[in-house]
Amino acid sequence: MRRAAIALALLMPLAGCSCQAIREGNFGLKQSWVTAAYDHAPLDSGFHVGLFSDVHEYFGREEIIEVGDIHPKDKSNILLKELDLVVTFQIDRTRAADFLVRTNDAVDKDGTVLLGTQRVDRSARQVIGPSVRHFESIAILNDPARLQDQFKQDLQAHLDGEYGAGLLRIVDVKVANILVSEVIETRIQSVALVAAERARNEATVAILESRKQSLTQEATVLKNAAAAAGISVDQLLQAELIKALREGVKAEVVVPAGK
Repeated sequence: MRRAAIALALLMPLAGCSCQAIREGNFGLKQSWVTAAYDHAPLDSGFHVGLFSDVHEYFGREEIIEVGDIHPKDKSNILLKELDLVVTFQIDRTRAADFLVRTNDAVDKDGTVLLGTQRVDRSARQVIGPSVRHFESIAILNDPARLQDQFKQDLQAHLDGEYGAGLLRIVDVKVANILVSEVIETRIQSVALVAAERARNEATVAILESRKQSLTQEATVLKNAAAAAGISVDQLLQAELIKALREGVKAEVVVPAGK
């Protein structure tokens, strides 16, 4: 059986045929030996034979590209030191041949041809600047999802305008890394210091308020006690002092030095 398959594969070019096994999730396109034109109908996964044509395999699942080393300006015109994005997209296989003929954007990776990676990368770099302009750097740091949503919307609109609606469909966008300028870092540190100082001041005020309430209660008790005894508050405090001194003397007598 194996020898027969090998023999068939060797004879197919002589018979004007080629063959290709398309892996699951990918798709194929036939290209004529005579005119070099593509058959625009995509081939599903499985074994395919081309009559006087080659069968090429293309990646049909979601593609991921990293768009890095970007330095856009934020809403306040402050330059980001670094911004790295991860963009996930998928090509419409029914229009893949049109896109390939128009752009020739095909990159071979481990024996499988990827379509659209160069154009999506280029469009992402064009669009990210206006997208970032909607936000302050601190807002991007605190909530990158807002930039991700805005950029996904802007990038999809740009690709639709360039290549037709939905041909290159953006599946997801993620901010992989962001470094803000020293100006923003200083501002963040200043805000943190102010917040810490405010927290300390609030704690101090709370302690003083507690002490005020305690002293007020003590003064009220002394005033009421002095009035009940028919003496002044000063006389009451003097009596308490004498009592404390006497108790201190008794304590020294009970526990003499040296024992």
